[in-house]
Amino acid sequence: STTDRPKAPVVASPASFAAAEKPTVFTGDGPIEMVPPARARTIVGPRSCEGMTIDFVGTGIGVECDNPSDSVYTDDGTKFLISHLDSQNVIVFDAETRDILHVIALSGSPQAIDVSSDGVHAVTANAFEDTASIIDIVAGTEVAVIPLGDQPAQVLISPDGLTAAVGNTLESSISVIDIASATETLRVPNLAFWNTYSLTEWAIKYWFSE
Repeated sequence: STTDRPKAPVVASPASFAAAEKPTVFTGDGPIEMVPPARARTIVGPRSCEGMTIDFVGTGIGVECDNPSDSVYTDDGTKFLISHLDSQNVIVFDAETRDILHVIALSGSPQAIDVSSDGVHAVTANAFEDTASIIDIVAGTEVAVIPLGDQPAQVLISPDGLTAAVGNTLESSISVIDIASATETLRVPNLAFWNTYSLTEWAIKYWFSE
C-alpha cells in the first residue's frame, strides 16, 4: 500500500551558489548536509544508501577542458594526454591513479597530439593558428611554437622521437619537424586529406584522415 512506501528525503535547494557557501542542514527524513566548497550532499534516509555522497560542481570550477580533440598514452603506459581544442590546453594524467599531473596551456588550438617514445616530448597540430606546439611533458610546459601550412590537424612522431610529421589538411601537405631544433625541415606537397565533422547545439567535432 502507499502507506508502506518510504518517503523521499526533503531537499531544499539554495537560491544561488552564494547561498550554499555556508554549511546547511535540512531536516525531513534527513539529515541532508551540504558541505562547502565542494557542495557535497550526504543523504541519509530510507530511500538512500547510507553515507552516499554526491558532489556538485558548477561551471567555471576546476580545470577547464572544453572540446577534447585527441588522446595518447606514453609508450610505457604510465601517463596519458588529452588535448582540448577550445580550452587550448593539454592535460597530462597519471594512468593508474587518474590524477592530473599537468595542465599545459598552449598558444594554439590542438586538433591532434602525439608523444615521443621516451615520454619527454609531445607535439600538437594547432588547426586554427596554422602552427605546431612542442611540449615538455616532464616540465609541463609549451617549449616551442612552429609556423606551418594551412590547418594542421594530424601529427605523428617517429619511433626514435626525433622527428614529427604534421599534416596540413587544407594545404594538402605534410610538414616535417625536427623536434630538437623546433624547426620545419621539409614540406611534402600534393598529399590529399579528407575530413568529416559533426554538429551539436554547443560544439563542432572534426575528424581528419592520416
